[in-house]
Amino acid sequence: FSAAISESSSVRIDQSLALASETNQVYLNRTHCSFYSSNEEIKSCLLDLSTDEAILSAPFDVFPYWNSFWNFGLPTINEYTGALAVIDGYVLEYTLEESFAKKDYASDVPVIIGWMAEEVDLAPQHVFSTNSSLTQYNEFILNSFRDWGQPFAQSVLDLYPLSKYENSAQLAYDNICND
Repeated sequence: FSAAISESSSVRIDQSLALASETNQVYLNRTHCSFYSSNEEIKSCLLDLSTDEAILSAPFDVFPYWNSFWNFGLPTINEYTGALAVIDGYVLEYTLEESFAKKDYASDVPVIIGWMAEEVDLAPQHVFSTNSSLTQYNEFILNSFRDWGQPFAQSVLDLYPLSKYENSAQLAYDNICND
């Protein structure tokens, strides 16, 4: 293939290909493609799935939680979804940062990682009232990130000051979630 596009997914650079393959085995089991022995047969099976079969087989309700509620809110310490794309050293040799640092490096597989800015709005974990105050916003953010430590929570407030988002707590929250 000529390109990889990772939209709205978890790029876990700390997870090996073997572990990512193991955690995503649930998808192969649900599609019944895991019954094939060769990679070519598995690939063929997956490509032969109808759109409905592919979507209905997705592990939305069990780990790796491809459509986790975490995708629509603030991160929680030590809770995450399984990896959908990993830096495996083969298809993707380097992290994005490592690739940019290598001035003469060009990946054989160009990768675009992105998300839809309004995605969180589909089912936000928290909805602010239109007249939420700066104090309410600050308290919410500090409380949401308290398990990460006060310096980290404060850095979130510093990166996402309410004034940057037209004093809209919802818009600031949405940006934190999307980033």
